[in-house]
Amino acid sequence: MCPHDLRVWQVLKAIKVNPVQSISDLGRQVDLSKSWVNHRFKTEMGVTLGVFIAEQRLEMAAALLRSTNKQIKEITHAVGYEHEPSFVRAFKRRFNCSPGVYRIMHKTLIVAGMSEEERNRVLAMRNSVSLEDANKNAHLLTETT
Repeated sequence: MCPHDLRVWQVLKAIKVNPVQSISDLGRQVDLSKSWVNHRFKTEMGVTLGVFIAEQRLEMAAALLRSTNKQIKEITHAVGYEHEPSFVRAFKRRFNCSPGVYRIMHKTLIVAGMSEEERNRVLAMRNSVSLEDANKNAHLLTETT
């Protein structure tokens, strides 16, 4: 959906830069009250601003789980949740698994500094394939599951 209101575009851009901002902060950035920025956003985008922000925060959390080794508690705070249990519940609702399970299932292997033998061993363990098959398919390391 493409918004026609410039203020909604500005809000979308601000959320992309920092999805941890509150609706009040976003409203101030476009000179609208909290209720009016929410109203304009829902009218233009078909979803409330709160729901959109929550979705962006969870997507950001998923990206951090895939690309970093940060603890889940750190990610909880980095994406704007104050309490880890609240974050975990929201994450489970969105992705149908806990953040820890998601990380295991989706983490991109960081292969810098690993020997080819080490990468193949990790690939074999990760994909439950034989070491012989991993050696044949080493190019798969750069792909995510």
